[in-house]
Amino acid sequence: MKYSIVMPVYKRSEVIELSFNSILKQSLQPIELIIVDNNTVLEETNILKLILGTYRDKFNFPIHYIKSPKNSGSQARNVGAKKAKGEFVAFLDSDVVLDKDYYEILISYFFSNKNLIAIQGLDRALLKETNLE
Repeated sequence: MKYSIVMPVYKRSEVIELSFNSILKQSLQPIELIIVDNNTVLEETNILKLILGTYRDKFNFPIHYIKSPKNSGSQARNVGAKKAKGEFVAFLDSDVVLDKDYYEILISYFFSNKNLIAIQGLDRALLKETNLE
């Protein structure tokens, strides 16, 4: 079950590390992480690149960085999906914290239900982390 994560990023430097850490803890690791930078402010792009630099050695898979020509979430997802090499493409917002078995459960559920063409899930971990639960 090889999957790629596509993550559009726009002004999330203050929370993106929470998302990265939750990817590190996944029981089923992706084959790659594709970051699509939607930032329109150079300072945000520079902060993102610094954060990415600290995580490159932590991930056991490649991180691909793409600078988006315009700020558009849907366009960023499409750009990332075209680059993805996995059998599945997982779109992950840069402010989402995943449960450790999130992708393992999601992909297993997908395989056990042959009529599905797409699937999404609830971010319970972020609700707990931000006391919104």
